[in-house]
Amino acid sequence: MKKAIHLVMAAVLFASLLTLGEWAIRKYERSLLDAVDSETQIQLASWSMTLQAVADRNFGLMASLDAYVSSFDQGQTKDEFALLTNAFLRTLYHSTGSIAYNFIIAPDGIVAYVYPEEGNDSILGWNFLQDPRPSVKKQIALDIADPKMHVYGPMKLLQGNMAILARKSIYQERHFWGLVSVAIDLDTLLAQTRISDKGAAGSEIAIRAGEEPAFYGDNAIFTGKHFAHKVHFPQTTWEMGAVPSKASLKEVYTQTNIVRAMSFLALLLLALIYMGIRRQRDTLRLLVDRRTKELRDSNDELAAINDNLAAGEQELREQYALLDQYAGALRDSEIQLSHMAYHDSLTDISNRASFQNGVERLLSGKPEGFAAAVLFFDLDRFKMINDNYGHQQGDQMLVEVAHRIKRLHIDMQEFARFGGDEFALLLAGSIDECGLPRIRSAAERILDAFVEPFDVEGKAIYMSPSIGISCYPEDGINQGTLLMKADIAMYQAKRDGGGSYRFFEPYMETESMQKLEMGNHLREAMLRGELEVYYQPQVDCTQGRIFGIEALLRWNHTKRGFISPAQFIPLAEELNLIVPIGEWVLREACQYTKKLQQEYGIPLQISVNLSVKQLMEKDIVDKVHAVLEETGLSPSDLELEITENMAMKDEQLETLGKLRELGIAISIDDFGTHYSSLSYLKRFPVTKIKLDQFFVRGIQTDERDRAMIRAIILMAKSFQLQMVAEGVETPEQAQFLNESGCELIQGFYFFKPMPADDVRRVLLESQADKIKRSQ
Repeated sequence: MKKAIHLVMAAVLFASLLTLGEWAIRKYERSLLDAVDSETQIQLASWSMTLQAVADRNFGLMASLDAYVSSFDQGQTKDEFALLTNAFLRTLYHSTGSIAYNFIIAPDGIVAYVYPEEGNDSILGWNFLQDPRPSVKKQIALDIADPKMHVYGPMKLLQGNMAILARKSIYQERHFWGLVSVAIDLDTLLAQTRISDKGAAGSEIAIRAGEEPAFYGDNAIFTGKHFAHKVHFPQTTWEMGAVPSKASLKEVYTQTNIVRAMSFLALLLLALIYMGIRRQRDTLRLLVDRRTKELRDSNDELAAINDNLAAGEQELREQYALLDQYAGALRDSEIQLSHMAYHDSLTDISNRASFQNGVERLLSGKPEGFAAAVLFFDLDRFKMINDNYGHQQGDQMLVEVAHRIKRLHIDMQEFARFGGDEFALLLAGSIDECGLPRIRSAAERILDAFVEPFDVEGKAIYMSPSIGISCYPEDGINQGTLLMKADIAMYQAKRDGGGSYRFFEPYMETESMQKLEMGNHLREAMLRGELEVYYQPQVDCTQGRIFGIEALLRWNHTKRGFISPAQFIPLAEELNLIVPIGEWVLREACQYTKKLQQEYGIPLQISVNLSVKQLMEKDIVDKVHAVLEETGLSPSDLELEITENMAMKDEQLETLGKLRELGIAISIDDFGTHYSSLSYLKRFPVTKIKLDQFFVRGIQTDERDRAMIRAIILMAKSFQLQMVAEGVETPEQAQFLNESGCELIQGFYFFKPMPADDVRRVLLESQADKIKRSQ
């Protein structure tokens, strides 16, 4: 009886311990599941906010399309409208960083303008008013009846891909004008918002529009317990549902089952030990001490398990604290991202997007008698700072520029850095408040801010800005036009020498378009055979014959005739075309010179100008060597001319040294007008200097020019350098130079630049008569 009671009590105790253990394990399991649910909710909230923000930012561009079409001057021709519209769509698309699949403007419902055209050219000319698709017919009817922005989709576009679409009808003077729309490719949207990466996040997600079946993910998610967030669009709402992934739940259940099994085994072991002790108490008394020790060990194990459970509970509390920290960090990140989206990371002032949005907001709510001005400026010769001192010093200078402008306390509505060394200010107010005096005062104060030098590596460097100004409403009624015209005016100020400001004038835009047109023609000039190499002979007065020729580039335009090199050479530099053009001239000149040497059997040297950008090419030495190998011209018969105003670095000096090692002659062109110094002649591997025609012109009228020429000739001889005088046009000039010791002469007195065929006619002619007449 006593044994039975003991067994019953043992059974009750075992069952109680088992029940208590199961209760603790279930509580532990619930805490793990709650953590998984919290993580799922956080991820779902992040995805929904990101999706909402990305979609809103891109559909927000509909306001720009609406404003552009609604405010456009109806007096413009169709071609003018098309030109400005294509430029506007391209600028809007790239300046805002849009991920939109396309922007569409459809006058009378017919697609006339789309950007980007690649992948969208098939819909040009499509008439939405006659679209055969029933769903689209309903959409168009709604758009026309209610001139607000409507969002549709996901839907299949004519191009074949799935997208969401924002469309709006435009009315002008209460008459239907047409449609504008912005489409976002569904796959691009999901990739941009990182929803496509959900597999690595531990959650399963589905998205549906209203109560429709899910268009992304498993629709079964919405039929069971799930977490949901709404994404709102005009006239439609998306629901995003998420549940923890099966892998996450499996991990939780596996972990709790392991703990459950271990607890059960521990209780079972304890029961077996207890029963063994009871059964062997009388017969194995000698083993009591050992069994007692085992019991103590078992108690220690249970204590360790209890400690582990307590540690697990503490770990859960720490994980909850980390989740709170993560949520706070996420909020801080959102604030930081919002700040970064509209501020320049270097100077912490507004960026291009913020400035453009600010101008649009200001212009959209303009009252009567409102005026505004955009002041757009960059730093003259700023590239030299980056090239000579490094981008870090350049960045420090840009930060100092922003500080100086802010310290001026100009009454400005916006101040932004557009990138590089470009800045913009917006002034606004009534016509009286924002008149020419205030605008001129602001521009002059900006110029004054650059009077003090900048400290660059301990050196005082003086910089100046070029400022372009456009005014509202005279020069434009939207931010795109005002910025474009201020930019054009800025480049006019830069062409005027920099360090000044210019107001936009209509002729500037014409010149800018002409420059753009000339740039396009120049890109095709070589292919069309419009570029020609002319040659100007150089005369040795001691021998009375031609000793060399200089290659000069000419552009014979098919419609405009010959275009001055002063016009197209700087343009080629600006468009980065000077390198391929320079290589072509070098090859043509070397090949032609070698042919003359073979035909006439006389020594002849060819001089070819080398541009700054060519000299900066890392493989320029290899290219020149390859041309010499290809044409067979001896290196000693090639002379490369460098302009004296090049700001030389050690790398360029090393390049000149390598060219000189090949046997190629190096000459300084336009000597005496730019950076002339004895240190240049010492550092450069120069063999010849070319006296600039600026000095030659004053030979007959200015004693100082004659004295300067004699000094340069004496210096050249002291340095054992040859000297060629350029721009010699009269016998008196030739006589003076010859008598002063400069025997090598180039200029109109002997020969003008001529086509290649004409060189053959004069190559062997004696120049003794002309030399004699000059004596």
